[in-house]
Amino acid sequence: MPRRYRPEKREVLPDVRYNSVLVQNFINRMMRNGKKSTAASLMYDAMDMIEAKNQALPAGCVRSGG
Repeated sequence: MPRRYRPEKREVLPDVRYNSVLVQNFINRMMRNGKKSTAASLMYDAMDMIEAKNQALPAGCVRSGG
């Protein structure tokens, strides 16, 4: 913890597949021990399952909550 200034917040870049900051934040929260590629593959596999089941865009399902 610095004494003189507060560090600036870093801007989260959107994910590659859906171009969504919300999906990227979810991937970052899922990440364990710095394994971002593993968390991303799990997230994208789950999104593919949602797309196959609902026949809708999964990024919209994440935004709407269902």
